Formats: sequence, C-alpha cells, structure tokens
Amino acid sequence: MHIEQTLIKAIQAATASYSEEIEIELEQPAQLTHGDYSTNIAMKLARVARKNPFEIAIVLQEKLEEMELPVGKIDVVRPGFINFFVSWDDVIFTNVSDYDISGEKQKVVIEHTSINPNKSAHIGHLRNACIGDTLARLLKKTGAQVEVHNYIDDLGNQLADTLTALLHTESTEPAERFGDYCWDIYSALNEKYESGEVTTSIRDDVLHKLEEGNNSTAWLGYAVADKLSSEHVEEMRQFGISYDLLVWERDILQKGFWQEAFSKLKQTDVFFKQEQGPQAGCWVIRTDDSTDGIGESEHLADKVLIRSNGVLTYTAKDIAYHMWKYGLLEGDFTYKQKIGELWTTSVWC
Repeated sequence: MHIEQTLIKAIQAATASYSEEIEIELEQPAQLTHGDYSTNIAMKLARVARKNPFEIAIVLQEKLEEMELPVGKIDVVRPGFINFFVSWDDVIFTNVSDYDISGEKQKVVIEHTSINPNKSAHIGHLRNACIGDTLARLLKKTGAQVEVHNYIDDLGNQLADTLTALLHTESTEPAERFGDYCWDIYSALNEKYESGEVTTSIRDDVLHKLEEGNNSTAWLGYAVADKLSSEHVEEMRQFGISYDLLVWERDILQKGFWQEAFSKLKQTDVFFKQEQGPQAGCWVIRTDDSTDGIGESEHLADKVLIRSNGVLTYTAKDIAYHMWKYGLLEGDFTYKQKIGELWTTSVWC
C-alpha cells in the first residue's frame, strides 16, 4: 500500500542516525483509538542505542512531524509506540486533484458485486458492492475511463441448488420477491439433503444440464438467473450503485471461450488429465512444482478444472474469462442493451 510505503520510508529516514539495520514494521492496531498504523521501532532502537524507548519515540515523532506525510496526527504511547492517524480526506482528494487528465484516458475495468443468482441479496453483498462502487467513482474522478462489470455465475452449484429446490420443495411463507421465495426453498432443500430425502446427485445432474445448454433444465435456469439478477440490479440501484455490463457465465461456454482456453492449456506442461489417486479422471492444473498433483491438501479442489464427471469447476470458467479479458482468445462476446445504459453479454442478439 502506498501509505504504508511512505510511512516506512519516512521512519527509515528518521531512524538513520540510530541504525539502518533495524527492520521496520507497521501494523494496524486492533482499536481505532490507537490510530490507523502503529510501529514499535523505538523499542527496537532502544536495545541498540541503550536509551529509553519513550524518549526515542518522542525524538522520532518530532522528526516525522517535520516531514510531509499523509497523516493528521502522530501520537507516542508508552512504552514507546508511535501511532499514525491518516488524513484520509487529504489522501484521496489531494491525489485526485493532482491527477493529470490532459492525456489519453486510461481504461479500467472493475468487476464487483457478482452475486450468485440463486436468492435475494444480503448485507454482505451490499458491502462488497459499496467497495467496488467507491473504487469506480474514485477512478472516474481521476479521469480514467471506467467500465463496471457484474459477473453472473449462472452455471454454478448455487443456481443448480435453487433449480433443484424449485423442482423438489415448496414454501408457504409469504414472499414479496422471487428471491425471497428462493431463500425459503433453498433452506428447505438443505434440510432434505441432510435427511437424505433429496440427494446431491440430482443437483449434479442439474448442473451438468446447465452446462450442456439448450434443454428444458438449462432454459429454466436462464429464466431463474435472469429474474434474480434483475432483482439484484434493482436492489443495488436503490443505493446508487450501477453497472455498465452484465457478463453471463453461460456465454463463456456458448461462445466457445472455454474450448479455446482448454486447447491452449493442453499445450502447456502444467495442465493434464490425472490417471490415478483421488483426482483420477479429472483435468487438473499444477500450481506447485513440489507436488505430484495427487496428494491430499485442503486446496486440492482448486486445482481441478474439469471433474471426472465432465463438469467444469468455477476455476476453469474463470480462467477462460480472464484469458478473454487479456486478449488471449480469438473470440469476443456479443452484446445487447438491457435497461438504459446497462448492457449484457448475449449469445443471441
């Protein structure tokens, strides 16, 4: 982070007369009353200088206050902590006003929110959307050409669960929105999973049909995902959060992005079909040369791109999507206007 690097360099300059070999550490205090950042450098220097750490901290405070730092206040707390209180308004608006927008605008793509289209949004989704929207607004203020994407995972386990719930459960609870109804049946489905009344193999079959496309299950999935995503977009709009483009995961498969990415991956030494062990029959990507790809690890599933039953993992589709972003694939999405300035990817325009 720029602020951390700035503070570390300043502390290095202020402590040069004591020692240049002491490692400088900044931490974020657990309590806001102790500042945004804190360092114990004075206590480390005390062992070298053979002085009281509090006295050293006071001297360092005076030196640091003479520098132009992005902080509003520097406090010293016994036995020798130096606490920094960042002037966030000055940091943000000074940098924005100093930004040179006379040249060609830089294009920036920000992808945020990306709620699974399986039920209504919750407060955690709003938090992430607020962070993404804030970044987009700040970058627009600097003069950048910002394009906000909302990636819709309409081929994942979550949507498959909701479809399974629609087909195998009911709810009599009153619901104002379709997403609220989906919350109820989603919970009911998990209870049926636990009791064995409905097996996850049904969900797996739904997921497989979603990926195949052009069948009754897939078309139902499209309708459900479209409805829920429209509710999400409308909910965020009430908070002033908007998007430029909705990217549908189904379009990544329909446009052949994954097939092209799959062909390119097979030309590398790190992507192969596992023949033995717990991943037998899976196509995996090796991310650590120290493993043979068949050992037990809590992160093992993240390396699987195609499961033994032929279903793609989210990692596989993400790889294809990001290869498209970086211009590594020949194809492109087709687009259509959805509402106002909101556009969406679409196989059929």
